[in-house]
Amino acid sequence: MSSGIQYIWEVSICLAGFYLFYRAFLSRDSFYQRNRFFLLCAMCLSLVLPALSITLNVNAPLVVNPLAYYNADIFWEPDYPIGDAVAKQASAVSWLTVLLAAYIVGVAISLARVVQNLLRLIKSCSAYEVKSVKGMKLVLTDSTSSPYSFFHYVFLSPKAIGASDTDKILMHEAAHAKQLHSLDLLLVEIIRILLWFNPFIYLYKKAFVEVHEYLADRDCLRNGVCSIDYQNIMLQSVQNRLSNALASGFASSLTLKRIKMMTRIRTSRFAHIKLTLILPVLAILLMSFSFEKAPLDLLSNQPLLMPSNTNPEFVLPVKADKGIYLASGYGNRVHPIERVEKMHNGLDIAGPEGTPILAVADGVISKIVEVKGYGKYLVIDHANGFSSLYAQLSGYAATQGQSVKQGELIAYMGQSGVSTGPHLHFELRKDGEAVDPSGYLKLNLYSTEK
Repeated sequence: MSSGIQYIWEVSICLAGFYLFYRAFLSRDSFYQRNRFFLLCAMCLSLVLPALSITLNVNAPLVVNPLAYYNADIFWEPDYPIGDAVAKQASAVSWLTVLLAAYIVGVAISLARVVQNLLRLIKSCSAYEVKSVKGMKLVLTDSTSSPYSFFHYVFLSPKAIGASDTDKILMHEAAHAKQLHSLDLLLVEIIRILLWFNPFIYLYKKAFVEVHEYLADRDCLRNGVCSIDYQNIMLQSVQNRLSNALASGFASSLTLKRIKMMTRIRTSRFAHIKLTLILPVLAILLMSFSFEKAPLDLLSNQPLLMPSNTNPEFVLPVKADKGIYLASGYGNRVHPIERVEKMHNGLDIAGPEGTPILAVADGVISKIVEVKGYGKYLVIDHANGFSSLYAQLSGYAATQGQSVKQGELIAYMGQSGVSTGPHLHFELRKDGEAVDPSGYLKLNLYSTEK
């Protein structure tokens, strides 16, 4: 679910970025076909860019242990949520459920609106007389709305226009049909179903309608229609409004803009140079949503810093001192909280809060994270397939990706996660399999006595 939300969010940002560029640099130019092509490309790229995934290998610190823990949480995290973690998880799920439900309702309403408009067009075709005129299907309605078209169907009312104006209106609507403007509007409507909450998709619809009208007007004037007569027809029918969102109409609310565009001096061809300004916008969107760095723990082909045939020599993760003792060993035990017998894959070393935690051998810190059961923990990768884990920490003294030496301070003892008191939960793994740490530690100075 989260990946779907992220995709929709990134698509929305792309739509906004491209539209703002169009409005700032292109919308006032008289290159209407170019503007239409840009709007179409902008919508398509907005859908494609967030779906791309281009991984870049970066110069990350060399990994001591080449074993890749693709699902590290499966190895290290307990399989039981507790306490506040359950409440937070339930709260997050409930909010996501509410958002998902609201989104689905919006999609359903938007889809119903599009279906309703299509049914109205189909109903008009079957309810009124249809004539074939100059390759167009002319539907003679009795409504007072202005003429409009949907692909090769032109809907007009003899009551709303004069008989002498019919040819000019048909020429205008034929331009819409010939240039497949209805296809653009259908594409916008489909995207609007999915992104009904995004205000920019409504601005795209408005921009397409503007460009379509400019193109149809220009086509009529190029075919010999008198500009004065044409403008008079537009003004006479300006009070009749288009009633179907899927159709292209002769009279629309942008009539004054259309008249201005007819009398405007054509934009210089040098204005096309402005299109190069879209390259930085495209680069920013690509870098933000499509490129990703290869995670450190997936760079499994890097060379070892230590010979792979030599087992590292481990030392104790804490200094033996007063108040430091072994609270629980490796093997089956009765869980102190759940009160059932479970396998304990490490050692629990108790001590005062804030006791320094040391690296048991040279290596690289491959993971620093906080989870439900182990609280704050970190993982160090060592040579020859060994990894060590230090959990229930109160804080860190190192960072992910950092190379550490044996005995170097890396963290502090605490009681984060599932804990009955301050302690270090220490685990050792060989090639991903848990092993008894007491068989590898250099010295065994712990006792079960305080």
